Amino acid sequence: MSNVSIFCKSYRPDMERAFAMAESVRRFNRDALPLYISVPRSDLEEFKKHITTSGVIWLCDEDIVATKGW
Repeated sequence: MSNVSIFCKSYRPDMERAFAMAESVRRFNRDALPLYISVPRSDLEEFKKHITTSGVIWLCDEDIVATKGW
């Protein structure tokens, strides 16, 4: 297991940029680092429909905040 990963926080207005980034990671990630993308829960399904790049690990912002107890 790697101690390094790629994390992207995104919002609906930046969905195209997140898609381009995910595709770039898919093409050039020689070390096979995990790619985490965090979005608001209300946007998650829309992101999943649009970004079908394999290997993306989806997170909801609300779950991250709840885990940290903020």
